Order: sequence, then structure tokens, then C-alpha cells
Amino acid sequence: MNNIEDVRIFLGLSNLKVFKLTKDIWSVADIRTNKGYIGGFIGIFGNLGLFTLKLFIALISGSVAIFADAFHTLSDILTSITVVVGFYFSSKAPDEKHPYGHGRAEDVAALIIAIALIFTATYVLYDSWIRMMNMKHLEVTNWVILVVVFTIIAKEAMARVVYKMGKDISSLALEADAWHHRSDALTSAGVVVALVLERVGIYAADAFMGFIIGIMLIYLGINYSYKSINSLIGLHNEELLEKIKEEVSKIEGVVNPHNIKIHNYGTRMYVSLHIELAEDMKVSDAHRISEKVEETIKNLCEYECNVDVHIDILGCGD
Repeated sequence: MNNIEDVRIFLGLSNLKVFKLTKDIWSVADIRTNKGYIGGFIGIFGNLGLFTLKLFIALISGSVAIFADAFHTLSDILTSITVVVGFYFSSKAPDEKHPYGHGRAEDVAALIIAIALIFTATYVLYDSWIRMMNMKHLEVTNWVILVVVFTIIAKEAMARVVYKMGKDISSLALEADAWHHRSDALTSAGVVVALVLERVGIYAADAFMGFIIGIMLIYLGINYSYKSINSLIGLHNEELLEKIKEEVSKIEGVVNPHNIKIHNYGTRMYVSLHIELAEDMKVSDAHRISEKVEETIKNLCEYECNVDVHIDILGCGD
């Protein structure tokens, strides 16, 4: 590593525009994978640290609530492990059985985390219902309050960092995992709000806050499940499709770009399209235009892109 920028790249802290200028160091796909690993490890080690802290406080304070919450935090590590495993398999090169690569393994990871988010929401709603049916005052110690406040700060910080990384590299898995982190921050914040409202005589606040948070998390879980499934079954990127059609149409000699198909496999894209050329055009000119079309499309793609151009005779395109 020769300079600070190289260090930033290694840590996954640069944006993708910088990545594109550093292909001589690592490929865009490698750096994206590294950033995915970092996002996953933030969740693993962050939750492991919280678990250790909560367990320590539980042991010195004798709080059963904190002890139970510590192991709940430990279980949150599973979704972050899913992120790391998903990025590991998605980064594997194409092989004989998987000629298009393994990029959609990341979408499988995102779907698993989205389902975990729905299960978390279901538990929150169930717990809120039980509390509604058995209304009682919230009894907390100073130790519990300390843990709750620290959990809110730590989990929200983790969620913000991981969510931004997910947005930077367009990763549904990281985005969903970030919301899984945030779900803990929200439920803890709900406890704080309930404690404040109890002081003014509103004793059902804890259950009502749980219902609101649970419904929101179910919506997010379903939303990310929908996005993940769409990606797995090959939903077209409409924005990229329109850009391809627009830019290819500008190339001299090209008429009616059509039958554009985009297959997205994580950091690999496969694009095929048909273009119409004049019947009397020389083969050498047709070849040159085909290469220009291929180059144009590759420049529009964010990651590695394989382009297949089919040439039709003008007026005879299907």
C-alpha cells in the first residue's frame, strides 16, 4: 500500500467511483465483497461486544432481565453471519455448473435476514399482546436503564454504518441486516418512551409502542423479502434498460435497439440485445458498430458486464 487512499480502499471506506479508478489494485467485485465482509463483521463483533457487556452487568447486578437480553443479543449474530456467508459464496467465480457465477447467493442471504426480521416482528407483537393482557407497571433498576440506553446508542450506530455501506454497494443483505440492528434500538427506545409515559399515568404505553414497532418491522421484512425474491427471479433493472436503449440509439448507424435483456448476478451482469443495421453495410463496419455498442453498454454498468449483440438487417428485426 503506497498511500492513504490505498488504506481506505482496503478498509472498504471509499465509494464506488473511487473503486473504478483503482482496478489495478483490486477489482470492483473484490472491493465490494470486502465491504460486505466488513458490514457483516461489524454486526458479529458489535453484538458479541454487547453480549459480553450485558452478561457482565447481569452477573454483577443479578438482573435476570439483562441476562436474558444478553443471550437475545448473542442470537442477533446469526443474521450477520448470514451476511458474511452470503458474500463469500456470491464472490466465487463461475464454474462448469454455475456459468453465470454465484452472485445471487447474496440475495438468498438477504431473503433469510428479511424472514428473520419478520420473525422478530412477530415476537414483538406477541410480547406486546401478552403485556396488554397482563397490564402491570414496568419495574426497572438503574442497571437496566443503563443497558437500555447503551443498547440504543450502539445498535443505532451499527445500523447507520451498515445501512450506508449497503446503499453504497447496492446490497439488500446489508440493508436488511442494518434494519435488524435497528429493530433492537427501536424496541429499547420503546421501553424508554413507555417509562416516561408511565410517569404521567399512561400504563399501556409499553404494549402500544411494541405494536407500532412490530407492525413497522413486519412491513420492512415483507418489503425486503419482496425485493430479494424479485432479484432472485431476475427482475429487470428498468432504469438501466432505458439508459441502454437511449445511449445505443445515439450510435451512428444503429437503428431500433430492441429485445434488451439484463441478467444481474451480484457483481456480474449479462446483457443481450438486438440492433438493426443497413443491409448494404460492410461487415467490417457492422463489426465496428457492434464493438461500439458493447463498449457503450459496459460503461453504463456499475460492475463487470458481458454484452451479447445480435445484428438484424434493417426492417427485419424481430
